[in-house]
Amino acid sequence: MEHSFLIAQIIGFIAFAASVTKMQLKSSKNIFFCDVPICLLWAIQFYLLGAFTGAFLNIIASIRSIAICYAPELGFKYIVLGFFVIASILTLNFMGNWYDILPLIANALFSRSLLQRNNRELIVRIMFINGFLWFTYNLLVASWMGMACASFINASILISMIRYEGLFVALNFLTPREVFATIRQL
Repeated sequence: MEHSFLIAQIIGFIAFAASVTKMQLKSSKNIFFCDVPICLLWAIQFYLLGAFTGAFLNIIASIRSIAICYAPELGFKYIVLGFFVIASILTLNFMGNWYDILPLIANALFSRSLLQRNNRELIVRIMFINGFLWFTYNLLVASWMGMACASFINASILISMIRYEGLFVALNFLTPREVFATIRQL
C-alpha cells in the first residue's frame, strides 16, 4: 500500500508538471490534445489512491478532449453536454463518499465554461471555483500533487484577474457574496 501511495504521488507530479506546461499553449486544439495524457495520468493517480470517482471522471475528460479535437464546431455543444451527462450518471451511481460529488460539480462548472464564449471574466471565475473544488477533493483523497496543481492554477488565475481587472476587483471576487453572484450567473 505504501508503494502505491508513493507511485501515485510521482505520477501526480508528472501530471502536475504537464499541466503547467499545457497552460503555456496558445491553441485550444493543442490544449485539448495535451489534456488527454494529462487526464489519464491523473486517472492513474486517483485509481492508485482509491479515489475512483476522480479516476473515471478524468478518463471521461480525456475521451471528451479527443472528441472535442475531432468534432466539427456544430457538434461541440452536444459533445460537452453528452459527456457531462455520462459523467453525472456514473458519479451518482458509484459515489462512495460524500466528497465524490466535488469532482462532478467541478466537471459541471468546467463544462459550463467550455460552452461560454467571449466572456473571459465569467470563465476565469468559474475556473477559480473549479480549482477550489478540485483542491478540496485532492485534500480529502491525499493527492498532494493534485492539491499543488489546483493551488498553482488558482494562483495563476488570481494573478490574471489582478493583471486584467485590477487588484480591487480580483480581491473582491474572493468574498462569498461575489462567489455566489458568479454561481447565479450560470
